[in-house]
Amino acid sequence: MSDALFARYYDSALSALGFVARTEYRGRVTGSINVVSTPFEVVRTGYAWMGSEVNKVGRTTGWTYGRVIGTCVDVDVNRSNVTLFCQTIANAGARVGDSGSPVFRWNGGKFRAIEAVGLLWGVTSRSFLFSPIQLVELDLKGTLIFR
Repeated sequence: MSDALFARYYDSALSALGFVARTEYRGRVTGSINVVSTPFEVVRTGYAWMGSEVNKVGRTTGWTYGRVIGTCVDVDVNRSNVTLFCQTIANAGARVGDSGSPVFRWNGGKFRAIEAVGLLWGVTSRSFLFSPIQLVELDLKGTLIFR
């Protein structure tokens, strides 16, 4: 149902449970990749509905945002015989190397609290595809705990 990975980090410097790196600014196609000292804090999981604004922070294009343009879409993964069911599409920038990026909803301003809504796994020329967080939880057999 999702494109997710469960991993164990042996070096705590590689991860910060419940936090997402925050960069200097966001953009529609590309954003900053320069991390600021105060990260976002994931406070809950939620949903992304048609027309809602979502954000992602990725390795290649940094912090980007856009509107959801498709929900519960069955997607054939390019160059494979895999179909992912009920995926979400956002009209926002992403490129190869952003896979695995957290997708979240943010209230804006100086607020650090975010709501996790999915994991990015695919890109097109004008959008990114992500697995809703509920399907990630289903595949990993449990509810995500952030703290």
